[in-house]
Amino acid sequence: VYSALSWDPGQDVRDILVDYAHVYFRPSIAAESADGILALEKNWHGPLVENGAVEGALLAWRDLERKAPQLEGNWRWQMCLLRANYDAYVRRRLIRETSLECEANRIMAAVDAPETAMHAATEVLNRAGGTGDVLWQRQRAEK
Repeated sequence: VYSALSWDPGQDVRDILVDYAHVYFRPSIAAESADGILALEKNWHGPLVENGAVEGALLAWRDLERKAPQLEGNWRWQMCLLRANYDAYVRRRLIRETSLECEANRIMAAVDAPETAMHAATEVLNRAGGTGDVLWQRQRAEK
């Protein structure tokens, strides 16, 4: 994109991406692939917890993956799929671990005995350990 814009700053970014996808992916899904790449960029807008576009981008790339299974060995294609999956994984993990943190804070605020509260809150926070594997397995199962 940057090279194309350096050559002609007036070009439309989506048009550049359609050309890219036409060359490196498949002409029949070039426009959808360009939109998928643009969707990945929306994953960076605003607070991650509130960004529902992350799940939308993942769904778009999963749909593209079904439409073009022959691109499985294409590293450029795989980078887009990896990014869509990883962004969703990070968001889901952030949501889960933020929820656990809130639960631990509620325990700390509600219990009068500090040692009991610390123990209970620590148990809640320890549930985050290994969460990545659980989330990744869930994400792969959804596929």
